[in-house]
Amino acid sequence: MNQATLRPSRPGDEPGAYYVCLKTGDHGRDGEPFYREDPDALGRLFVGPYLAFEPDLARILEDPEGICGYALGAFDSREFYARYEREWRPLCTRFPAPAGDPATWTRSTTGV
Repeated sequence: MNQATLRPSRPGDEPGAYYVCLKTGDHGRDGEPFYREDPDALGRLFVGPYLAFEPDLARILEDPEGICGYALGAFDSREFYARYEREWRPLCTRFPAPAGDPATWTRSTTGV
């Protein structure tokens, strides 16, 4: 039986944590079919800010195959959200808003 270990986050955990976010990104089911154009979209929105802003509270679950889970938190949710709006959301402007017929938009292009 493979043992998993819960450890503090460290630089370089983003790809593995983003992948876990993707694989659970459809209400706990595999979200990959919805984010093929941008597999990091969910992780960038929901995991990245915690790893960047609250690394002391971020825990990574890892087994012999790699990162398989995480626990994220913030000491002050209001301050975290304010910092997210101020510092993280502007980084997302490099990903353009969807254009054209909304019927052709995907979850990746709308950021949902």
